[in-house]
Amino acid sequence: MSNYYETLNISQSATSSEIQTAYEFAYNYWRNLVNHHDPQMVQKANQALMEIEQIRAILSDPVKRANYDDSLSVGNIGGLVDTSAHSVSVSPAKPPAVRTSNIPAHVSNPNIVNSDSWPCAKCYSVNAVGTRYCKKCGNQLGKNCPKCNTLLEATAQFCSVCGVNILDFGRELEIKAAETERLRIIEERRIAEQQSRLAIIIKSSNTAMNFTKYGWLVSILGSCIPYVNIIAGLVGLLLFVLAIPNALKALRQSQQYGDQEYRTKAKSALVLSGIPIGLTVIGVILIIFLSVVGAFSN
Repeated sequence: MSNYYETLNISQSATSSEIQTAYEFAYNYWRNLVNHHDPQMVQKANQALMEIEQIRAILSDPVKRANYDDSLSVGNIGGLVDTSAHSVSVSPAKPPAVRTSNIPAHVSNPNIVNSDSWPCAKCYSVNAVGTRYCKKCGNQLGKNCPKCNTLLEATAQFCSVCGVNILDFGRELEIKAAETERLRIIEERRIAEQQSRLAIIIKSSNTAMNFTKYGWLVSILGSCIPYVNIIAGLVGLLLFVLAIPNALKALRQSQQYGDQEYRTKAKSALVLSGIPIGLTVIGVILIIFLSVVGAFSN
């Protein structure tokens, strides 16, 4: 039966800080297994968590720890001082002990799953646990859990830390990634369509306003020059007519962010071009009417 120090993978002379670090690692290790796919592992994890809490209560209290250390020195089995304070076995709470240079010697590495060896299925050589690629042939031996990033043997179906089905979770990630990519493409198309419509609004409104300006310019200057006033009037009228469809094209586009200035410009061009066209039409109708009336009166 392991004593409390062996359960936490620390020495009996460990400091309070080392005990706390080891406790946190052991607690987190078994806490992750509470959601394991195996009911037996879930039961074992829950039992281990209760035992770890009892260990913390003893070793974090200087008086209780001193009494516990005394009990170990006199050879009590498992280090149990009395049945009321230490009534359970602590061995199930011990996480796998694989050490690395990045973690203190008294704390196990949470990113490597405990096993005797990882054999290579290609060249049949034996590799140490945690070897990502076979040292002899380079074949991949390890893979990371897609959920908790634990280094697992390549043939593992379930993660021994978080309990997830690696294949199923990988498919879920692929589905989520595909959905994210689909939404990204839709958003890019929406933005591109907005930019395209905004470009149409800008171009059409500017064209309509230019036709309107030139129409008024030609009409005003032509009226001041003898013999060309009629031609200038017709050219100005043509420019006004060309401005109308461009203004309407800009206004027919759905409203876009940042298009208010150009919509106002298109409306102005529509009004400024529509007035002379309307007056011209009225004038022509009036001339025709007077001609018909004069013909009948004669």
